[in-house]
Amino acid sequence: MLVGAPQITPDSQGPGAAFVFTRSAGEWLPQQKLEAMPKDEGASFGWSVALQGELAAVGGPHPGSPHAADNAPVDVPGKAFVFQRAQGQWTQSAVLQATTPRESDYFGISVRLSDAALLVGASGDTSGVGGIDVDPNRGNLHHAGAFYLFAQDGPGWRRATYLKASNPERGALFGEASAVWGDDFAVTAVRGSGAVTLSGAVYVFR
Repeated sequence: MLVGAPQITPDSQGPGAAFVFTRSAGEWLPQQKLEAMPKDEGASFGWSVALQGELAAVGGPHPGSPHAADNAPVDVPGKAFVFQRAQGQWTQSAVLQATTPRESDYFGISVRLSDAALLVGASGDTSGVGGIDVDPNRGNLHHAGAFYLFAQDGPGWRRATYLKASNPERGALFGEASAVWGDDFAVTAVRGSGAVTLSGAVYVFR
């Protein structure tokens, strides 16, 4: 079992953490604490978690270093961190970002693992183009949302697909949550209107 703790502050920096538990003799026991490396890359690390076999994914959707030394604003995009288990120990194996990384995307707000694929939500994405593998750079719909599908490629990961709702809407938060089963997955747009304003919607992909 993998449990996220995005607000934990062991060193007053609030980087967040995730905790692995294993079941033995009917009891769940702590096995390992997972942290982003370096820590400042993962503010709210643990906001979302996913576990599949020997792979674990942890989302850190909020900026880890919001200000530079001179207090000037810094655009620090969210990230998704991948961990792999070998001989009972988890080690960080990848750090993933959006195609066009932006702090406002909330990339990593949700993560889901399915076999050798990883889905990462970015509910703040502002692209106004609907569909699959469309232009991610157009920023005219605030919080329309998007989803990224990464495929495992040997020891690394490659971005396979950039997904948008077929009818992207301002404030829909597409990508806030998801579910995976077999070759299908569903993505929510918790404020998507469809026919009724703010009624919400679920999009199913195969």
